[in-house]
Amino acid sequence: MLVAIALAVFVFTIRMGAFVAGGADSSGYLSQARLWERASPITSEPLIERVDWPYADWTFTPLGYR
Repeated sequence: MLVAIALAVFVFTIRMGAFVAGGADSSGYLSQARLWERASPITSEPLIERVDWPYADWTFTPLGYR
C-alpha cells in the first residue's frame, strides 16, 4: 500500500510539473546560472546606493549568492 501511495505521489508531481526551485539556495543557484549563461555573473542593485546603513550590499544579496 505504501509503495502504491509513493508511486501515485511521484506520478502526480511529474505530471503536474514539480520542476521549480523552491528554496532560497536553489533559486539563487538557478538565477546565478542564468547570469553565467549570459556571460556576466554580476548584476546591479540600485537600492544599495539609496540606503545608508553598513553592509547594504549584503542586505540586498540573495542567499544563494553568498
